[in-house]
Amino acid sequence: MWPLIIVSFMLYFEPCYQQFPRLCATREALRAKECCPPWEGDGSACGASSGRGFCRDVEVSDQPDGPQYPFAGLDDREKWPLVFYNRTCQCAGNFMGFNCADCKFGYFGVNCNERRESLRRNIFHLSRAERIRVVSYLNLAKQTVSRDYVVATGTYREMENGSNPMFADESVYDVFVWMHHYVSRNALLGGPRNMWTDVDFAHWAPAFLPWHRTGLGNSSRMGMHAALHVFMNGSMSSVQGSANDPIFLLHHAFVDSIYEEWLRRHRPSPSQYPESNTPIGHNSEYHMVPFLPLHRNREYFVSSKDLGYEYSHLLDANQRLAESLRPYLEELQAVWPWLLLAGLCGGIVVVAVATAAVTAKRRYRGSPWLNVSRWKNLFALPERQPLICSSDAVETSQRNYQTVM
Repeated sequence: MWPLIIVSFMLYFEPCYQQFPRLCATREALRAKECCPPWEGDGSACGASSGRGFCRDVEVSDQPDGPQYPFAGLDDREKWPLVFYNRTCQCAGNFMGFNCADCKFGYFGVNCNERRESLRRNIFHLSRAERIRVVSYLNLAKQTVSRDYVVATGTYREMENGSNPMFADESVYDVFVWMHHYVSRNALLGGPRNMWTDVDFAHWAPAFLPWHRTGLGNSSRMGMHAALHVFMNGSMSSVQGSANDPIFLLHHAFVDSIYEEWLRRHRPSPSQYPESNTPIGHNSEYHMVPFLPLHRNREYFVSSKDLGYEYSHLLDANQRLAESLRPYLEELQAVWPWLLLAGLCGGIVVVAVATAAVTAKRRYRGSPWLNVSRWKNLFALPERQPLICSSDAVETSQRNYQTVM
C-alpha cells in the first residue's frame, strides 16, 4: 500500500503552514519584534475588533533540552520564534493564521463554524481527471509566487538585528521546500564553516510526530521512513532537500497514515509525549520551527479526525468498497456513450454478415461447393502415430489414454 495516500494538496500548501509572513518581513516589524498584521475584514491587528484574535506576548517553555545541542543564543531557531518576534497573533475560537484570517483545520465558512472532514485517498483510486488535477496543482504551486510569504536569505545577525531585512520571493511550492530545509539544516554558529551538525528540529526525535505526523523516525537505526528516502535517491535522499521532490508529499502522507493507525490502536495520553530533555525543538511545549502562526508539538499528538481529515483505507468496509469502485464507475460513465455506439455498430455488422450468409446459402443451394463433408475431408490430416506408444505384448494394470479408448 506504499505510495498511496493523497488528498487535496491544499493540506500541504495551506497559508497557515508557511513562514515569515510578507507583512512581518519589514524593517519596522523586525525591529519591534512584533508580527501582528491586520485582518483585511476589519483592518485591526489580528482581527481584534471582530474577536478573531489578539496580539499577545509569545510564551516559550523553560523546560530543559537534551545534551545533543550544547549551545544557547547562537541559532535563530532556538526558542522559536523569539529571535525574530516576541509578539504574535493568538487567535480565538476556530480562527487561525498569522493574522487570524484562516480557520482551524477541519473548519470552514466565513465564521469558521462549519465542521467538515476531508478525505485522504489512495492515489490509485483517483480518476484520470483527478490525477491530472493533482499534477496541475503541483505545477501551479511551483510556478505561482507566494502572495503571503517570503523566505529568509540570511540570519538575524546578518540582517543587523532587523535593520537590514533579507528575504526573497519564492513560489508556493518552494516556500514549502524551504521550510523543510530550514527546520533540518545544520546550526550556524557564526563564521565560515562553523556549524553544528548534530541538530534537527523535525527529525530523529519526538517532534517528528507532529512535524510529519508519524513516529517511524524515532529510532537509533534507519527506519522505514529514512530507508525510503535513500531508496528513492535524488533530492529525496537528502533530509534537507527531500521536499523538493513531489513524491515527498505522497511518502509523508502515507507515513502519517501509519501514525494515525498507531494512535487509534494504542490511544496514547498527551502526557506520554515528553515534556523535557529531548533534543532541542522536540519538547512537547516547543513551538514547531519554522511555523507562523505558532503550533506546539503536543497539539499534533492527536487523531487526524481532530484535525479535520480521514484516510480512505480506515473507513468501514462498505465505504472502502465504494471508494475503490468510484473511479472506475466515473470512467465508465465517461465512456458509456462510446461503448453504446460500438455495440450498435457491432450489432449492425453481425446482422449484415448473417444476412449475407443466409442469402448466399439460398442462392447456391445444391452446389457441390457447399458440401460440408467435402471441405471437411479436404483439410483432414491422417494420424501418423499413436498419442502414447505401448506394446501389445506388455500388459499393465495402470490406465493410460490407449487402454481407456
